[in-house]
Amino acid sequence: EPHVFHRYARRLAGEIRATGARPVFYLTWARSHAPENQAALDAAYRSIAEEVGGIVAPVGPAWQRARGDPQAPELFHEDGSHPSPAGSYLAACTFYATLTGVSPLGLPTVVSGPGVDERGEVGALTTLVEMARPAAELLQRAAWGALTPSAAAPSLRPGSGGARIALPAPGRGER
Repeated sequence: EPHVFHRYARRLAGEIRATGARPVFYLTWARSHAPENQAALDAAYRSIAEEVGGIVAPVGPAWQRARGDPQAPELFHEDGSHPSPAGSYLAACTFYATLTGVSPLGLPTVVSGPGVDERGEVGALTTLVEMARPAAELLQRAAWGALTPSAAAPSLRPGSGGARIALPAPGRGER
């Protein structure tokens, strides 16, 4: 229900603005069985972001772009709703591009960090996502294309290909 979403988004946006920050809206993807819902999601998120002066991280449109390519890795977990590791990688690339304004093309293809089990317990450092370079580049281009649909394909930044990125382990009390 967009009106319920908008009511609570306005409240949260007010709290966020009160701290001096700007709201960022995670425009999610339509479920695998209902891709026709993406346009409604896009409209709901973009309209509230415009109303409250927020930013949209267009993850859903990036998914839509990637899913249009027959070479794209599977983005959905088997439940058809949650992301697979590749879907999470695409979301991360989209947030990277949204928040930095820099193309994600050439970002690392391996991401490591603390593992989390089914109970939500944080464990040892592990590889969270490991993408083949062609699949990673396809997702990176989809993320950038969702932000800059008319832009030419970005070029690789020198020295960025194939590197690893490690996420810090959470401190006490963080999850």
